[in-house]
Amino acid sequence: MAIPLYSWSGHELNWEPRIWDLLGLLADKLYEGNRSKAANSIILFSAIHFFNEQAKGNTPSHWLTSQAMKDPEQLESLLRMMERVKETGVAEELGTWWKHELERLQDKAES
Repeated sequence: MAIPLYSWSGHELNWEPRIWDLLGLLADKLYEGNRSKAANSIILFSAIHFFNEQAKGNTPSHWLTSQAMKDPEQLESLLRMMERVKETGVAEELGTWWKHELERLQDKAES
């Protein structure tokens, strides 16, 4: 198995290479190529969601992305979906992806 170019251990800020590429695309489209502004915007957007949910009495979560960050197979599946959308220009419903992901997890649990 190849050693990854990034690490999820420790407290250093590391980037999965394809997520770094996606950040670059967002930066180019929205922030004149500035990845720092793009990353800060994403964190701000996430914090707005998190604290608004908390203020409503809900348990905040990133139900989709937080699980993918903990499960390499789910991350791979989600990144492949994003790459398909980027390459084809055809939107995919997250609900359809999630249904397939639940089936994969069920198959994994049964084996």
